[in-house]
Amino acid sequence: MSTECIAVIGAITTVLAGFGGAALGACFAYKTGMKMVQATHKNAIDLMQRQDFNKAATEFRNAFLPELIFLKHNAKIAGTGSSDDLSEFLLSGYIRRHLKALEVFKNHLSAQERADIDKAWKQYCYNKDNPEFLFFEQYFTGMGSKSEKEAKKTLVLERIEDLLKFAKHK
Repeated sequence: MSTECIAVIGAITTVLAGFGGAALGACFAYKTGMKMVQATHKNAIDLMQRQDFNKAATEFRNAFLPELIFLKHNAKIAGTGSSDDLSEFLLSGYIRRHLKALEVFKNHLSAQERADIDKAWKQYCYNKDNPEFLFFEQYFTGMGSKSEKEAKKTLVLERIEDLLKFAKHK
């Protein structure tokens, strides 16, 4: 074989090796790039879901803010009712804010969390002997002693806090 032939074969081999390396590099870059795009997309979706959950959780917690202020500080916010009876005060919040906030918030929970919050919800506002009927009378404080009133405030505060445990930011 002549030197020219060997040079041409060497040049062709070099060109083919270059194209092969470039093709292999392009495949690797494409696969790596696709994995990065998929990971970025998943992270963006996770972030959006967390933001949606946190917004719903904040709205759920805020629906109970007047009751928390009353129970913890014995102060009422304007527009939350005028009754001094705890059961009437809670029923007013239930009708105006709590039920709607619960239904919106449940859309952001898993099936197990929905079942758990439903259980806590029933304990908060339903009769344990007949769970189909609202029973805010369990918190009636009209003619009770001061210690009895405080015990009922403590009980309802614990039950509301049990509900709000589901609304911690992620």
